[in-house]
Amino acid sequence: MKIVVDSNILYAEKVFSEYGDLFFYKNKIENRDVLKDADVLLCRSTMKVNKDLLEGTNIKFVATATSGIEHLDIGFLNERKIEFCDAKGSNSNSVAEYVIAALLELSHRYNFELTGKTLGIVGWGCVGKKVEKKAKALGLNVLVNDPPLEDKQVEKDFVPLDDILKCDIITLHVPLNNEGKYKTLDLFNNEKFSKMKKGSIFINTSRGKVVNENDLIDAIKNNVISYAVLDVWQNEPDINIDILKYINIATPHIAGHSLDAKALGTEMILDKFCSYFNFQKRIDVLKLLPEPNIIEEEVNGYANLFEKLHNIIVKIYDINKDDLNFRKIISQSNIKEYFNYLRNNYWPRREFYNTSIKTTNKELKNVFEQIGFNIKL
Repeated sequence: MKIVVDSNILYAEKVFSEYGDLFFYKNKIENRDVLKDADVLLCRSTMKVNKDLLEGTNIKFVATATSGIEHLDIGFLNERKIEFCDAKGSNSNSVAEYVIAALLELSHRYNFELTGKTLGIVGWGCVGKKVEKKAKALGLNVLVNDPPLEDKQVEKDFVPLDDILKCDIITLHVPLNNEGKYKTLDLFNNEKFSKMKKGSIFINTSRGKVVNENDLIDAIKNNVISYAVLDVWQNEPDINIDILKYINIATPHIAGHSLDAKALGTEMILDKFCSYFNFQKRIDVLKLLPEPNIIEEEVNGYANLFEKLHNIIVKIYDINKDDLNFRKIISQSNIKEYFNYLRNNYWPRREFYNTSIKTTNKELKNVFEQIGFNIKL
């Protein structure tokens, strides 16, 4: 069996070499001849998998080690009876932690309280659900909008998008749909921004094209939005760097790039690969993860819970580090190359559950537990 693999899929060589000969590529396949006699393609969201790529090949199975299948031509794959899968949900906790880290950083940096503010979540999928749970632990009121789930009569008190626009904070967790009833392309534009609450916080970790960037800049200039956090951008990796001067926290599409999320993504596609080809799974990918540096923090008395949380989270994930590294793109001669470099060489960030919180305070125990920390009594 010949398996063509994106070299940035964590532990791919160790776990998939058990089943065949591996051919590695980086970001994109320069010569599609390598696919002609291949059986399997393991890719990420940077690869457009369509007729142009797979026509005339022997590919039977395609797996993307990322959440989302916008980069896969589902119609073509179904027509050719090519099995496909993604790693949906693998990075959801990583993205949710990013949102919490961003909110705590903004609160710390600009000296405002989060307690009592209302958070509007657009998209209640794997990420949105986790954001809601963590946000409520911070004392935020939460409203949720998700028309597709509402139409399916999922049991949840959904609200119209107009209600979300009145929130203090808005965070987006939707797929990119270019057309149709649930179109999200340019979902947030001048029309939506004009209805937003003045002085709000705006976060996008979904897809860049869900937001009209020029309209976002206008909303910031008009003080509709006081603080903006963007992890995703239009025309990645060839982004418009002029927008960076208006964004408070800017990162290169890495919200879901924790080491734990990458390992889970590999684990999920390995499971589906073994199931499809009827192979025995020989390696538990998650057991390959190294020990985290931060093991235990003791928390009992506290003057300001949010400052304590911020101080602990910064030790695990300092979002400023990603922001500062990304802003160096302004001085780069090749924007695309630097954007890809940051993503492909991302540091081994770990998720909160790797850190144990030792406390005898029941209230603190509940807060840290809901946010995702391991609790040690």
